Amino acid sequence: MTPQDFNVTFSDILEHEFFYMELPDHLKADFAAQNISINLNFNFGWNVNDSLFGVKSSVVYSHPNEMGWFQMLSYESSTIFKVDNLMDHFVIMGDKSFDMQPDLLHHIMQLTTSTARGIIANKLAGTPIAKVYLPVITSIEFLSKSAPEQVEMEE
Repeated sequence: MTPQDFNVTFSDILEHEFFYMELPDHLKADFAAQNISINLNFNFGWNVNDSLFGVKSSVVYSHPNEMGWFQMLSYESSTIFKVDNLMDHFVIMGDKSFDMQPDLLHHIMQLTTSTARGIIANKLAGTPIAKVYLPVITSIEFLSKSAPEQVEMEE
């Protein structure tokens, strides 16, 4: 299947948190974009009666310091999609688990991460980390791992 095989539209984008803090002066001298660690997590929700599927994204940018990691950015949002005929592509497996047609899930995840990337880039304009973009990820590989892993940023 391809994205043309299903009709997915944005229903809502809800921002839950945006926090940015510049590095303290004593860390600015050693600042390098390749040292920023980006942690990305996803949670899912659905309302089958309204054909809605949602992805809650959490993004954290951290920079190493003498005590571990200095959190520079925290962003959390929910991207909610209207999926025509959702139940043709989606099976609820329990209270918190589901199975979705892989191409549809991939499409939704690409839309979610691209949306987050654009919002974060816009909000960081004019800051020292404005050019540290949320990396392009292969969402199906990311989701197939047993536990979320940290995604390292390379310059």
